[in-house]
Amino acid sequence: MGKSISLALFTDTDQGRIWLCCKGCIAEVQADPALAYKTAYPTEQRVETERCIVTGKAYQKDSPWIVLQGKRFRVFDVAAADVARRESQLVVARLVEPALIDVANPTCPIDDKPVAANAIVGIDGKIVRLSSPKHARNAVEEPAKTLARALELARKNL
Repeated sequence: MGKSISLALFTDTDQGRIWLCCKGCIAEVQADPALAYKTAYPTEQRVETERCIVTGKAYQKDSPWIVLQGKRFRVFDVAAADVARRESQLVVARLVEPALIDVANPTCPIDDKPVAANAIVGIDGKIVRLSSPKHARNAVEEPAKTLARALELARKNL
């Protein structure tokens, strides 16, 4: 539509998140995600990593390349590609900022519900998983409390 996007309004596709200007665009993007993706990410940036961003394993000579949100990168294998697509926001965050550490909390520090794919927030170099992207605002309003609770939940899961 040519309007400015809203960081609070998006839809997830096989190639990552596409931010939208209004709720009316959701159906349009989902009807033709390939066209929406090309519009949202007209160029690709090749990102080289020493190891698979998903598994941490060294690449094999036949390790595949995938593209998420304009980033082209390798993954260890097809299973890692599936995980990367399912958890695109975490993977893209780590591609952009490799030093980020996933707390891997199984439940949300805001509402104690199971975490959802692609619902994350970064706090002090850590990736905290959330049950909904809507909780990101709460998480950044009280970052120390959110991070402490996420770390506690992750320790309980060990």
